[in-house]
Amino acid sequence: MLIDVVVIVLVIVVLAAVVIGRRTKTSRKRSGRAGVLAALAPVVGGKVSGDQVLTGRYRGYDVQAWLRTASAAPPGNPGTSSERSNVEIVRLRLLGARGGQPWSVWRAWTIPGTTWHFARSDGPVDGLLGRLGGLPQPDPALPDRLRAAGIIEAFERLGPPTNDSFPRIQFWPDLRPLMAERMRATGRELPPSALAAEPDAGPWLEVEVERSGDGDPTAMRFQEILEAALVIEEINARVNPEGIPSA
Repeated sequence: MLIDVVVIVLVIVVLAAVVIGRRTKTSRKRSGRAGVLAALAPVVGGKVSGDQVLTGRYRGYDVQAWLRTASAAPPGNPGTSSERSNVEIVRLRLLGARGGQPWSVWRAWTIPGTTWHFARSDGPVDGLLGRLGGLPQPDPALPDRLRAAGIIEAFERLGPPTNDSFPRIQFWPDLRPLMAERMRATGRELPPSALAAEPDAGPWLEVEVERSGDGDPTAMRFQEILEAALVIEEINARVNPEGIPSA
């Protein structure tokens, strides 16, 4: 009986130690991220919120930035949920980015080496919902136009190759004007609240870059990522214009 009690106590002690250790690790990670973001705030003349999102403005664009943990598996690949397979990244979003077609791209490993994999980014509004929402028709020639305009070179400026799918880049347009136009054609109107400005609704260009260490990115490195994102945005606006007929 005494042995059983001792075993139970030991199990409780071990579990408590594990829980405390994880909480301490999480607390230290959050504290470290907050310090990095605070050091980046002057680059965009911004501030860090309580949920650790940096907001500011850079060369005419509203900017958001996060530091987070992400799976190293390519998008659409379930991969593994093991902590060992996760990486630390910086996510940067340019609000108000110009363009028509939604798209995403990531670094993919192939037998010859690494390549950039383009995909249409329909997000949650594919199929019938996408058509009702005014999602533009797929443009098969878009990846070739982006490549010809030099977007691969702009991608490479985001950082050196890593052993996973980063950097990742995604463009998402604001579908609400197209949705409103389609509804007007049927004699209906979207409520004003549905057209209110919301950052998540788009348009935005988002880049995710793997961090090289706890102090990364530095202010200089963050500015390099910003400049690369601006080049990508300019190319996208030029060869992926708005006004493409909806599906």
